[in-house]
Parts: sequence; C-alpha cells; structure tokens
Amino acid sequence: MDQQPKISPTTSDANAPVLDYSAPSRWRLPISKDRLTEFLKNLLWVGPLTVLIWVYAEREQIIDRPVNDVQLQLVSLDKNRYVEFASTSAPKLTLKLRGPQSTLDRVIEQLVTAVPRGIELPIDNSRPVLSDQRIPVTDYIQNLPIFRDYGITVLDCSPKDVVVNVDTLGSREIPVEVPTSVTNLTPATTFTPAKVKVQGPDKVLNRLYDTGMLKVFAGIADSPLMRSPGKHEVSNVPVVLAGRDERVSVSPATVKASLDVRATDVPGLIRSMPLSITAPLGLLRGYDVTLISGDQTVANIHVIGPQTQIDKIDNQQFLPRAVLEVNGSDINHDDVQRPLKFDLPDGVRVTPEDETRTVEFKLTRRSSPG
Repeated sequence: MDQQPKISPTTSDANAPVLDYSAPSRWRLPISKDRLTEFLKNLLWVGPLTVLIWVYAEREQIIDRPVNDVQLQLVSLDKNRYVEFASTSAPKLTLKLRGPQSTLDRVIEQLVTAVPRGIELPIDNSRPVLSDQRIPVTDYIQNLPIFRDYGITVLDCSPKDVVVNVDTLGSREIPVEVPTSVTNLTPATTFTPAKVKVQGPDKVLNRLYDTGMLKVFAGIADSPLMRSPGKHEVSNVPVVLAGRDERVSVSPATVKASLDVRATDVPGLIRSMPLSITAPLGLLRGYDVTLISGDQTVANIHVIGPQTQIDKIDNQQFLPRAVLEVNGSDINHDDVQRPLKFDLPDGVRVTPEDETRTVEFKLTRRSSPG
C-alpha cells in the first residue's frame, strides 16, 4: 500500500499541517477544479477544429467524377452571324471531370441545375459561313471559366465533336397584311407601323421567300370586331409570320390597327351570266372569234360578298357578265385557252373554285373585212 505523506509542524504555525513529499505517492498534486475547467475548455475548441481539418482535407481530395446529360448550347460571338446544330436537337454531353471534391460538387450542380443549364459553346467569326462544320468539343470547353476558375480538368467528353451550321444573320422589311381568311375589311384598313422587321438566317429567309411564306399577317382573324361593321382602332395587335420558324423573329411583335369593317360576306350563286368578248377594234374587223369550248353564257358561278351587293344581283339591279379578252397574239393559233374575268358589283368576288374558269377559242380570218 502507498504510504501517506507525513505531517510535521513548522516554526511559524505549530497547528498548520505541512505535506511531506519525500514519501512516495501515486498523486503528487491534487486535481484542482480550475485545472479541470481549463482542460474541458481546451477540449471544446480543439475537438471541433480537429474535425474541421479532417473534413477540409477530405473535401480537398482530388477525385474523378462522370456527369451525364449536360446540355450544350451554341453562342455566336459575332452578332451578324447565326449558329445552330446541324441536327434537329442539341446534343447532350457525357463528361469525365477531375478536381477538388468541394469545387467539383459545385461545378456539377451548376451544370445540371443552373439557368440556362449546361455549357455554352462559343463560336467566333473565324468559322466560315458554311453548313455541316465539325467542331471538337473538348478543345473548346477545356478553358471555359466554369472549369478554369474552379481548377477542374475535363478528362473526357462524349460526343467528342459536334456538327454546326454557320449562316449570315439577315433581315427584311415586310409589310403587315390582312389574313387571307378575313374578307370583310375595306382598303381603308391600315396598320402602324405598316412594315415590321423580320430577322433570321439568310438561308431560312430566302427559303421562306421562295415558297411564298415570307409574309406577316395581323392577328385579327378571331377578333369579335370582325363581326362589327364600322371603324375600329385597336392597339397591340400581334403579328405572325406565315412560315413560322423559331429561328426567325419579328420586331415589333405587335402593331396598331385601324380597321374598317364592312358587313360580313355571304355566299351567292349566279345561275347564268352572258359571255362578252373584248378585243382591239382592228382585230375584230379582220377576224372572227370562234368558241371551241364553252357557250355564249356561263352557268353556275359561285360568288361571295356583302349581302346588300348579292341582293342587287338577285334582284337584277346589277347584271353581271363574264368577259373573254382577246388580243393580237392569239392570231395564227389553232386554239387558245384563257381564264375569264368577271364584272361584278363592288365587294363581290368569284370564289376560288370558279375564278379559274376558262374558255377555249381561236381566231378565224374573215374573207372580207367587216
């Protein structure tokens, strides 16, 4: 057993005990309350600091990580050029990235959740105006800020290259027109501005022009005002490109319309109308016009127009007629086929299925002028 320290009196105080440390003991010094408190305080900040250092070291480890379905966007660095993928849809990339775990997590989150998502691939004007150009993706994206600034290396990329089209960005001034389905507006109808700017790739604009689709119509076909005769001022009327294409923009997107609406058109049927022939007087003196097909009258012509004007035909207040125009170029031809023209009241017109009516004829020289 341990020996207890001996207590001996001193000269200053015979009653005060004095510890004798000459004897062996397991505890040389007693654990005081202050020392215990200080130890616990040190433990409270050294412990978490040790954990933080461990976590930091863990997060700064260099790791490799794959990322799937990264959207790739094209950006033209030349405002006068338009770039697009040659395929119908933008490709999605599969990347293999290397970098510190902490920053790598941040970059991946930005690639898959940020707006806009993915990676922007910059195309400068060193590329020619040409279709189906192959571009190596890894070379382009390796030094993008999203990787360079975070110390991330792109180890691999699939697909390794993409095919793009580069075109000149063109523009046209196009007049705003009344939709073809709207038939009860007078010529007094106007739009402000009268023309809008249509902008897009030159090849697209040229194709729309060649197909007759480079036209801009005012969006008034479904307006209830079309059933309300009179003059109407309408703001913010949307304009629509006939050949809709997401690559083509229209500016401004709305116009002001001053509409002059007449009564709604109604259909009509003209059972029979006479056929008149017009020609230069000298031609008719020397030639007879002989009908090869057709008759002196034209039957069952479908028309459309304001009710009041259709009523004039039905009540014989206006006598319509079909007109065949003949000229000197028809001489020496065995037969000539020509569309008819129609003389009708104001606002009345022949429907598309009948406006192509034709008559076949020939000119026969008279034996003696008359």
